[in-house]
Amino acid sequence: MSRVINLDSAAKRRNQCRRTVAEMLRRLGQKSVVDKEALDMVALIVLCLHEIGEGIEQSATAWEQRGYWFKAEALRQRWNWTHRCAAQLVCLLEEDAAEQIPAAVATLLPHFGDVRLNRYVRGPHLWRDCFRRLKQLPQTKMAAN
Repeated sequence: MSRVINLDSAAKRRNQCRRTVAEMLRRLGQKSVVDKEALDMVALIVLCLHEIGEGIEQSATAWEQRGYWFKAEALRQRWNWTHRCAAQLVCLLEEDAAEQIPAAVATLLPHFGDVRLNRYVRGPHLWRDCFRRLKQLPQTKMAAN
């Protein structure tokens, strides 16, 4: 019997989300005002942070099932900032505090500084209407993370 290889692992999705967030941070850094497009980009960052957090929980659960409780807890501790940052950005988006968004987004830079981007590969279709989609998510899902 051959091994089953999961091509869409939590780590792969986490790395894709990290690249997306890094690209959004770079694009937001080039903007001089927080307009509708910037709000959509910030909403995409929030959605990516939630997906990263969910992937971390999946990976930690897998480690726990193998008996690696310390490793699972260390993974959760190393990535617990995703939930805090996502919640902070959601609050700013809900309060319509556009003047505070650049400072909040800047706090993410150290977490994504190791992601190298040679060119932009994500197009506007990816973040278009993300702000509306984020507002349509159930509040229980947003509060749970």
